[in-house]
Amino acid sequence: MERPVILEGPDGAGKSTLAASLARSLNREVFHSGGPPVNKLILEDKLDEVEQKFDTHVIDRVPHISEPIYSRVSVRRSFIPEFQLHDRLKRFDPIVVYCRLPQMSDMFKAIDRSKKPHKPSQHLEEVLKQYRAVVQDYDITMDLLSKSGVTVIMYAWTQMPVHKLVERLTCAG
Repeated sequence: MERPVILEGPDGAGKSTLAASLARSLNREVFHSGGPPVNKLILEDKLDEVEQKFDTHVIDRVPHISEPIYSRVSVRRSFIPEFQLHDRLKRFDPIVVYCRLPQMSDMFKAIDRSKKPHKPSQHLEEVLKQYRAVVQDYDITMDLLSKSGVTVIMYAWTQMPVHKLVERLTCAG
């Protein structure tokens, strides 16, 4: 079993673009986990679906990480406690590529503001209003995951070519 490769980070950090490039380099497909779940049952189904893709896909966001962050932005409780989601993720020994540019303003400008079927417009509005909090929450979460033993690789496309990231992933895998 190859280790799961997960791309995480705030909107505008370059995850989707990176996912396509990494998938080609790693001979995997891309799986986009979609927008926020609306109830616990949908979250559990999404967790199962994502986990089934771990061996064969580069995953663009996992609910194990993004659900608690975005639930805080939308001022609702996460349907499953964050520590349980993280413990569930750790069982798979993933490599998390944390996409984050040095300047928050560069990411904010790069956010795709087009309407998407899997993300309600209200969700995007909340993210835009609370963007600084989302980025700070991601920073804290990635630090906590790293300290708990999850392999987290910081990646900024402005500072590292994709082939260097592929080398790091290959060494970590």
